[in-house]
Amino acid sequence: MPIATRETTEDTVDARNFMPPLLSFMLALSISLLLSGCGGSGDGSGGDDSGSGGSEEVTAQVETLIGEADDLVAAAKKADAEKYKAADLTAAIKVLNRAKEYLEDGEAKKARTQARSAKRKLESLVQVSSSIAAKMKSVEQKVAAYQKKLAEVIALGADKVAPSEMEGAARSFEKAQNYIADGKTTSAGKYLGYAISDLDRAISEFSESNQQKVTADEEKILMAEKRQQAIEAGSEEKALRDLEYARDRERMGDQAYQRNDFHSAARSYRDAKTGYIGAIETSRRADNVIAGGNPGANDIGVGGHGDSGDAPGVDQIEIPDIGIGGDVGLNTGLAGLFSGSAEYNPAKQSLRLNWADGTELKSDMKRLLGDPANVHFEGDVGVGQGQDGGYVMAGNTTGYWIVNASFEDGVRVRAKVLFQLLIDKPSFEIILMSDGGQDFYAASYGAHAKVYKDGLPVGHMNSPLPAYQKNPKDWVQKREAYEFEFIYYKQGDEKGVLEAKINGETSVKLQTDRFRKGFPGFRWTDTKFIIQELEISGIIDEEWAEAELQKASDGTRGNTEDDDFDF
Repeated sequence: MPIATRETTEDTVDARNFMPPLLSFMLALSISLLLSGCGGSGDGSGGDDSGSGGSEEVTAQVETLIGEADDLVAAAKKADAEKYKAADLTAAIKVLNRAKEYLEDGEAKKARTQARSAKRKLESLVQVSSSIAAKMKSVEQKVAAYQKKLAEVIALGADKVAPSEMEGAARSFEKAQNYIADGKTTSAGKYLGYAISDLDRAISEFSESNQQKVTADEEKILMAEKRQQAIEAGSEEKALRDLEYARDRERMGDQAYQRNDFHSAARSYRDAKTGYIGAIETSRRADNVIAGGNPGANDIGVGGHGDSGDAPGVDQIEIPDIGIGGDVGLNTGLAGLFSGSAEYNPAKQSLRLNWADGTELKSDMKRLLGDPANVHFEGDVGVGQGQDGGYVMAGNTTGYWIVNASFEDGVRVRAKVLFQLLIDKPSFEIILMSDGGQDFYAASYGAHAKVYKDGLPVGHMNSPLPAYQKNPKDWVQKREAYEFEFIYYKQGDEKGVLEAKINGETSVKLQTDRFRKGFPGFRWTDTKFIIQELEISGIIDEEWAEAELQKASDGTRGNTEDDDFDF
């Protein structure tokens, strides 16, 4: 074994000794072959002209392609590609110009590549632009309609009355123009429709504003007459407080009028008129005291409520007179029971109430259910930053409050309500004919009318309008306020009618005579809301009014020990 191992080792050594000569031979052979292959240049410079231009045949092809592309540019412009596909047309022309530059530089093959690309782009562009142009006819008609409508708005002066609608129209029209530039006909038509709708709303607001202006002007004239009568009655000395209140409301009306808020102006002028009437009555009572007469007496036929007649807005519910026997105390003292603006029409026994702010309303309401902390009448706390002064009542969680004014056989509640939050099983009910307890009519979010007896619903009707048939959380918006109206009225022997409206549209209507007198108010749960405006009008409950006036006369009406209670 040692011998075999030794022989193997020696063979290996011999092989290694043989390798250097072999490698040297292979290297020499490679160098020889390389030198023989590189010798001389011959005539192998080649005939390929790809790097230096092209043949006459290629040049002719390029010239033909460029000519066809130029014709396509003209066709694209004729198809209004500059209007609908301006960016694509510019890009195609750049490619074509590059082909022309290559041709001038003698780069025929490069020129041919660019010319072919330009031609393909332009052919597609002509086809697409022609299609868009056909579709754009309807869009152009809408553009013309928008321009015509805009001219109408400006001619009317509606642009000054409805600036937000004008801004919306301008934004939509600008978007439509961008879509037109991109050739997107469907989107362009949609936004043009939005713009035209905004202009229509501006005209509608202008018409409504004009009507409100007429009403405000009428109210201002009536107010001025009462102001003059108050001055002639010596109210500056005898009824200065009433006079200052009326003048303050008149100033508010003037300010609203100047900013074209004619609805608020008319309301303030009515409040001022009521204040001047109150000043006249106070002055005459003072005159009676000085003369030794009955301080409660008043010449109704001259300057008092009696000659206010059918002043606009005093009574919106036409119901037969229920008759109160011409009680002078009721005629002259009823309005004094309220902190808000109260306007009583003795001819119809109708009372109209509204409140300038929550501090006035708070004094005229009673809490029946819920934590008082769930209701706010002023301030931003619990309502939202910047809301102070912009509402009369705000609530959350749960509550049940009524306005301390009883009506019979006719009452209307108008409320402008902004909802902030609806959770779990929300409910927001406007209440009519409440007995101060668990019997009443209710309209939930203005869409579902219910009749409650002992706190349980014994009758109901849902709105037939599809928009209001879902869960309130699915349709109640939180961006804009709703204008609710809830009415109960009875005429003669006919059955009473309960009707609710949302933004002027009747949402539900039914007949019932279960409750014919009671208090209006609000009841809610799992809802956060802000009542921005509130107005209540109707036929006064004679029995309640006489009892309240007696309390006021006895000095016991201010006793509120039993006013607040929870069921």
